[in-house]
Amino acid sequence: MSNRTPADRTARFALLLATGFAALAAGVASAQIQSVTISKGAEFIQTGPNRVDPAPTTNGFGFGADVNGTPGGTSIAGIAAPILTGPINTAALGTFHNNGRLVYRPGDNGWRWGLSANDFGGRTAAIRDGFFGSGTYNIQVNGTTVSLNLTGDQYPTVPQLTLRGGAWIGGKYVVETDDALVITTNEFAGYGTHADDLICVGLIGGQFTLPFEEVGPFGCDFAGVPLTRQFARTTPGSKSATVVIPPNTLRDGMEYAAIAVFQAIVDDKPNALLPGSRNVATYDYNTAVRVVARAPRFGRTATVTSTPTTIAATSNIQFRPQDIGTQGRVFAFAVAPESLVRPAAAPIEPTRLGKAIGAGGKETPTACVIAQLGADGQLQASSLTSLTAAVTGLLTTAGTSLTVIPPGSTTSGVAGTTFYVGYGSSSSSMITSGLTRSVTAVPGALKCEPSAPQTGWWWNARESGRGFGIEVQGHNLFYASFLYDIDGRATWTIAAGPTSIDGSVFAGDLLQYSGGQSLAGAYKAPGAPQTVGSLLLTFNTAQQGTMVWPGGAVPIERFNFKGVDSPPQVGVPESGWWWNPAESGRGYFIEWQNGTMDMAGFMYDDTGKPIWYLVVADTPEPTVLNSGWTRYANGQTLTGAYKPASLVDANVAPVTIQFSSTTTGTMTLPGNKSIRIERQPF
Repeated sequence: MSNRTPADRTARFALLLATGFAALAAGVASAQIQSVTISKGAEFIQTGPNRVDPAPTTNGFGFGADVNGTPGGTSIAGIAAPILTGPINTAALGTFHNNGRLVYRPGDNGWRWGLSANDFGGRTAAIRDGFFGSGTYNIQVNGTTVSLNLTGDQYPTVPQLTLRGGAWIGGKYVVETDDALVITTNEFAGYGTHADDLICVGLIGGQFTLPFEEVGPFGCDFAGVPLTRQFARTTPGSKSATVVIPPNTLRDGMEYAAIAVFQAIVDDKPNALLPGSRNVATYDYNTAVRVVARAPRFGRTATVTSTPTTIAATSNIQFRPQDIGTQGRVFAFAVAPESLVRPAAAPIEPTRLGKAIGAGGKETPTACVIAQLGADGQLQASSLTSLTAAVTGLLTTAGTSLTVIPPGSTTSGVAGTTFYVGYGSSSSSMITSGLTRSVTAVPGALKCEPSAPQTGWWWNARESGRGFGIEVQGHNLFYASFLYDIDGRATWTIAAGPTSIDGSVFAGDLLQYSGGQSLAGAYKAPGAPQTVGSLLLTFNTAQQGTMVWPGGAVPIERFNFKGVDSPPQVGVPESGWWWNPAESGRGYFIEWQNGTMDMAGFMYDDTGKPIWYLVVADTPEPTVLNSGWTRYANGQTLTGAYKPASLVDANVAPVTIQFSSTTTGTMTLPGNKSIRIERQPF
């Protein structure tokens, strides 16, 4: 209970925002008390456009009692220790309460509740409220008492962020470094109904470091960090806020946190004996999104002009250095609601990428299809392999410019369409190489905005017994199928490489390995892969898609083995591909759903043939697995008709994993052999 939570840190930082800036602007002496604050709050994590859950931490529900000096100013360590009293269960808190005496934290230039100056963090709201009730809290500071009323559980709306400029991939928002990132909050429903209210939205992490010891990884800052903050007193009526991160601001490979703080300031009392100090009681919620910046595959700028009735767009493309001097084709194409698209001129089966999204973010019956604009400005259906090039010729360092939407095109004729550019020796090679980038998404009642799949297990619900592990990292996808060969043995195939069309399409070779390391054997590198066919994955949504492989076209969806949409378990490690880097050639695909782990080990038997083993086990403590490998056989082959599999060995061998973090752990295999496993980058 003594560990300060990210939620509490955000709340406290928001309080600093709320209480200190007027004093700074007025040139108040830096040694002065800047604020006295009482707060209750909670932290949330957003992992999709409409998915916000309580953060999976052990102490995400916080209480804070703080006396703050000016950030970076003269230390207030020399004042007498402030003392907190109020509706506090001091007997239950014991020594953590420190008899109400706050403790100075130098990195914050502030005094904090708790023996370790961390304020309070609990696993649930009930735990927090059992220690800290509603009522009047008193903080004695500098010979005066500040009384603040924290009553009514007047919590604000839970913040939810809308991000534009990138794409949701694997629960993170991925943005190209040369694109602008726009972050907008939802509406704070109670904004302006309290003593005061605060909305804060910004981006931290990477080069945007915070000057406070206990504020990261979430919060907003006033110096060097992009943010927008507004108070109801000074900005009434504006219930949401937006911050724009300009192009070429974010750095390749860095991870950031987009954060939003909604704070209901329910008591706000000046004190004549603390001149310049803002003294407040607040209820606050904050939400964070993990933002990943990545360098673009190729350079692209776009110019979009529009009126209420017309739209036009052009794009300049800079080719990759390795492509300069080669012959290529440059394409402009779209993913559009099929209701706006006329049939293809030739007998082409258009490529469909799921369903258009309508009001409230709900899927509609209208399909989204690959299309191109004709000379008359009309969208015409096409496919991934039959796109017509806008420019053909030698790819030079000068790049090329092309029209994406001709001037005078009607907005209604392309409403809800997302436009792309790309290049390659053909449209097929463009898709295989992942050389596509979006240009603009036109607003509309129906929207086609392709997205990458969720990381996890996928299957055809009508053909249980085989499945597919899929993860997208950045530009790339790693896929494995577990199935059976013609003699009934368990076998597996993989595919890996770049995605295209905002991660919604993957095309590559389907590979099979042999001759590698067995479950209990010494390390042995596998032989060269054998190509067993091609693979095309197209995703309708983050949870639905189509797989085309030697077995034909197969509808696939997320495998809901224990609640695919359940909030993340507290302390759960990351789902996805794991391996031992010193023993490449075998790996483990792991997913947690609602307290249950589903893990497959992909490796080889004693004769060198590929084989897989399965573990499905409840993990009430997600950092510990004690279970056993099982083996299945006699199920559906790559090209054969459906045949249910059977369990042939329920106890192949025991397996334990002790996770030391969300990305590292130690696995114990048969013979008490222990190996380090970690998340696999690709």
